[in-house]
Amino acid sequence: MKPASTYSEISEGALLLHQQIVGLAKENPEIQSLYKGCQLLFSPLLERPKILLIGYNPGGGYFNWHGEIMEEFTQSALFPFLINMNTNHETRKKYK
Repeated sequence: MKPASTYSEISEGALLLHQQIVGLAKENPEIQSLYKGCQLLFSPLLERPKILLIGYNPGGGYFNWHGEIMEEFTQSALFPFLINMNTNHETRKKYK
């Protein structure tokens, strides 16, 4: 199996898993009470990077700040501003 090489391929795979989770949540009140949304934040795709960090954040994030479930599977134009803590860019300040 060839590794995913585009954001759309990665998003499609994540969306399929997300649909399964949402389906289970509809049948299980405990899962439904814990579900706070799903959001992918993409950095640039680099082939064979020197360092690769993979992780997830099981926190409520967007839900805790805004009180609504966020479901986003496309690359955000805001991502560079959200992760660069050394900048004073107005967009980053607004969404931080």
